[in-house]
Amino acid sequence: MKSRITIEVDFNEGNLPVIQVLSQDSDDVRDKLISSFLQSLQHTSRWCKIEYKGNRSKFAPPMDFDEPIHCWNIIPIKPQEIKAEMALMKATL
Repeated sequence: MKSRITIEVDFNEGNLPVIQVLSQDSDDVRDKLISSFLQSLQHTSRWCKIEYKGNRSKFAPPMDFDEPIHCWNIIPIKPQEIKAEMALMKATL
């Protein structure tokens, strides 16, 4: 896999943790999935939403941990969804 997902720290913003995606073309299916995720933004939006999916999502494999596993999904907001998401943000404020 040539692409990478890492967690970096932005020292200029008070040590803010940032999830960083480095994307590179390759034949690896994981690289193709990252590319597909980024293309779903359609180059007209830079917005994503983070949804909490609860404990041990159906996508998480069974684990032998005593503590619950929490699942969070990062989902691109498509251009046609921006207006509805803005309304939700305004209602929240």
